[in-house]
Amino acid sequence: VSGTLSVVALSSPTIRSVSVSNGNLVFSGTGGTADWPFYLLATTNLLSPQWVPLSTNQFDAGGEFTVTNAINPAWPQSFYQIQLQ
Repeated sequence: VSGTLSVVALSSPTIRSVSVSNGNLVFSGTGGTADWPFYLLATTNLLSPQWVPLSTNQFDAGGEFTVTNAINPAWPQSFYQIQLQ
């Protein structure tokens, strides 16, 4: 509306730790763009992955994040990634 164009340099976030708490996986990481939205995606097969979005969140002012997700007992193995919006 104002005609202002903004450019944001996106960084590559990193999952730094994964822990189990009360039947949930808790992911924590850093390296995101401050206040920028992201998705946590999961798949059970890396040979032909079908990435499923588990949650949408945003990095805090320091580019850090924490996401809590229920463990799915129907998935014998799971792989995760962060996707920037």
